[in-house]
Amino acid sequence: MSRWVTNIFYARFEVTGESRFPTDQGVIICINHVNALVDPVVVQASNKTFIRPLARSGLWKKLWLRYLLNWIGAVPIYRRNDHPDGDTSGNAGSFNKVYELLDQNQAIMIFPEGQSHSDPHLHEIKTGAARMALGAQARNGKAPVILPVGLNFSNKGKFRSDLLVNYGEPVSLEMPAATSELMAVRKLTKRIQQALAEVTLNAKSWEDVELAGRLEEFFAFRRGKYHQRGLAQKFRSLKYLLETRETLTEHDDSRVRSLISQLKAFENLCQTCGISDYHLGVQYRPMLILLFFLRSLWLFLVIFPIMLWGLLNSILPYNLTSWVASKVASGRDQFDTAKMIFGMGLFALFWGVQTWLVYRYFGSWWPLVYLLSLIIAAMVLLKNQGEFKRFKDSLRVFFLFLRKRDLRQYLIEKRRAIELEIAQLVRIARRLPNHKDNKAQA
Repeated sequence: MSRWVTNIFYARFEVTGESRFPTDQGVIICINHVNALVDPVVVQASNKTFIRPLARSGLWKKLWLRYLLNWIGAVPIYRRNDHPDGDTSGNAGSFNKVYELLDQNQAIMIFPEGQSHSDPHLHEIKTGAARMALGAQARNGKAPVILPVGLNFSNKGKFRSDLLVNYGEPVSLEMPAATSELMAVRKLTKRIQQALAEVTLNAKSWEDVELAGRLEEFFAFRRGKYHQRGLAQKFRSLKYLLETRETLTEHDDSRVRSLISQLKAFENLCQTCGISDYHLGVQYRPMLILLFFLRSLWLFLVIFPIMLWGLLNSILPYNLTSWVASKVASGRDQFDTAKMIFGMGLFALFWGVQTWLVYRYFGSWWPLVYLLSLIIAAMVLLKNQGEFKRFKDSLRVFFLFLRKRDLRQYLIEKRRAIELEIAQLVRIARRLPNHKDNKAQA
């Protein structure tokens, strides 16, 4: 079910590094916590193995969550700030439960940051994951695998955005013989923090992420040609650009600021004209124009009527879901959770009532046909929701370039100049001693 929900909610859902997940050992999955209850759902969707989540005990106080948590086999963790008297004695039983699960080669997931947030970087993680791993090793006589997993959402809160689940390299539990228990916990906690930093963007600010995203788009459209890339490839590019930008800022901040100004000026010019990178890469040949015409006929004669049927039956529960989520969610990191939970309920309610009315007034097999039409139309709507905007923009830009024949070439030359400056800065960064590549070689 988690996979089904995730594929509906996210336009692109990609998992990388899942082969690192062992099937014959107990596993502690350590995850960055950026999207509330959505996080355990998407982690479970990324893996065929049943994974038990650890959750703060305060969640069991909410009736609608209690049944869900018990159903998925969640294990409560007692935190001092969750209880007026600061009582955490319940953790003894929780830790013992975790040790038993790991001894049975089961998998658990834990969010070491302790609380969901909307920052672009990791918070300092707690020691719970390290204490569980070392405790299980001592109790069971075998070490569990600690696996870092990074959740990278392209646009939290936006329906049909992108999501990358990034499995990292296992964290070593090996310690020098003379290491005390306290020091072992500290060392392992630091290793987990570093491992999570590797599988997340871990940027200083959202402005840095947005800038890296714009630069990454430049590389994706190099030399006027779009290069399709997966989310994992895009993640690696963004991470590299973030690290390179930090290195260059220390070396030549004024040149970096100049590049950012050029980039913003170019983007403002393109936005004013309503032109995207894609339009600059299109070669308007007769065959392409013919294919565009045939595709337009297909869209308007076949796809559009199906989409319209899906829109008519989805717009009310969709807007109601967004409204309820905006009232219930207490922060950006909880918005997706609210939309998932209430969306499933409201769509099931609306479509169920409609199907029942068809059965009542028409009987026989018509309700099944009606329900199938709703599902198919909704799937077509999800798949093609941006097609008509792209069609309108492409048509408008085509006639714009016909009227102003020099505009396209002017923008291409501007873009190439910025691309050349980016490439030069990257080459400079690679030669700097504090760049990541040079640190790794040292």
